[in-house]
Amino acid sequence: MSEEQVITGWRGVCVEMGLGQPYQRGVCAGLLSGIVLYGLGFPKISFTEDGSIKPPKFLQDHESAAREEEEGTNWHFILTPALIGLTVSLVT
Repeated sequence: MSEEQVITGWRGVCVEMGLGQPYQRGVCAGLLSGIVLYGLGFPKISFTEDGSIKPPKFLQDHESAAREEEEGTNWHFILTPALIGLTVSLVT
């Protein structure tokens, strides 16, 4: 006689989907948030018109930041999915 396996709770669903470990859920959350942010056009703030990466403002000295205010960024696109993935890995 075979018994049917019953899935209970969100952890059971995650295990059934192949997301049984926290790092797997974190990678999945990071990828999904990156896809959503890319679809919303969020990466535009991190790159210049010619496609090069803008340097972070906190690494520039104050004189060059004042001269080239549009050349720096306070937040880079890749940080958001990385932090979301790390948070999901640590919390779940």
